[in-house]
Amino acid sequence: MNILVVDDQKSVLEGLKENINFKELGFEMVFFVSGAQMARKLVAEKSIQIILCDIEMPGEDGLSLNEWVRDTKPEIIRILLTSHAEFSYAQKSLKLGRQKSILQTSMRGLYAGRGRYMIRTSRKCLKK
Repeated sequence: MNILVVDDQKSVLEGLKENINFKELGFEMVFFVSGAQMARKLVAEKSIQIILCDIEMPGEDGLSLNEWVRDTKPEIIRILLTSHAEFSYAQKSLKLGRQKSILQTSMRGLYAGRGRYMIRTSRKCLKK
């Protein structure tokens, strides 16, 4: 099983790399990219089962990428990261069929265990 992490903030990518043991969670390959263009390329070329993606990024945002993934490869589980507690973002991501949103201000919680829980839950969805 493979996961793709998309975020324009290097600190977020590094934090996830350093604090979540993806191999222990059963992932064979973990891809970290800083933008939607590279994410699209990987989705087209690699076998990706889960995408963990920031909503707000320069250029193409995570909502647009999420919509493209939904239309191109609907079997991929999509989880959105956001620093916006604003309901309109959550509402739009729900309409796009994302499985989960995580507020980035709680990244310590993501590193401390919620990330592992969220990824395990996503993996269970894949088995259904």
